[in-house]
Amino acid sequence: MFDYITTYHYGRCIKNNDWYLKSIGVNRVYYIHRGNISILLDNRQYDLREGHIYLFPQNLKFELILNDITEVDHTFFDFFTIPSIKMNTLIEINPKNYTLIDSASKILFELAERYQTYPNMERNEYSDVIESYLENMLFLVDKKFPISLIQDTRINLALNYIHQNYNKEITLEDLLEITNLEKNYFIRLFKNSMNITPYQYIKKYRFNIALTLLKHKSSIDESAIAIGYSDASSFSHAFKKIYGFSPSQIVKGTMGK
Repeated sequence: MFDYITTYHYGRCIKNNDWYLKSIGVNRVYYIHRGNISILLDNRQYDLREGHIYLFPQNLKFELILNDITEVDHTFFDFFTIPSIKMNTLIEINPKNYTLIDSASKILFELAERYQTYPNMERNEYSDVIESYLENMLFLVDKKFPISLIQDTRINLALNYIHQNYNKEITLEDLLEITNLEKNYFIRLFKNSMNITPYQYIKKYRFNIALTLLKHKSSIDESAIAIGYSDASSFSHAFKKIYGFSPSQIVKGTMGK
């Protein structure tokens, strides 16, 4: 189904009313162990329910609704795939209704909790195994709830290059060279596939990584360097322009996950 799956990070955690969450430019799987939470998607409220699995494709724009949330115990996976997933809505699964999905997900969630990369974001000796189980579960999900993939090899080549080189300078010329496309055609093709321009995608991808690093206790300087910024001041200015709050607010603990 996929040429490869790469996990960004995964694990099990409990969040409360300091939870900060918006769509983050990666695919995300949630499993809600305990608690209830709502998201806003296309101006509609969706309740995420206990015992259900949710797949959010990377192109989907959503945000968390903070009402009277106390605690939400959940397992999550942030990941990328080639071919890339692109869908117009989330997928909700009650695994108890699908024996194979239920069996596969139980093993996957147990592995993710036991060998999690949250909050450190460092791969471990089980990461390859977990990615294999994640792909297996998605394969089973696809049989019941078809997952739409970007089939254009050229766009997938560009996405793969961005994912592998986000901490370096990436020029439009780099992407044109690996895709062997003319400039205007490539930009139009990329935007039709991803709903944003190549420049916007690169920036979003980089700063989502920085946001996650900051939330996991990296310093502003470390987070800036990780995505290719040598100047923390320029990084902080660009960060605030994107998210509406500064990196220092994350460091000081005034924003949640």
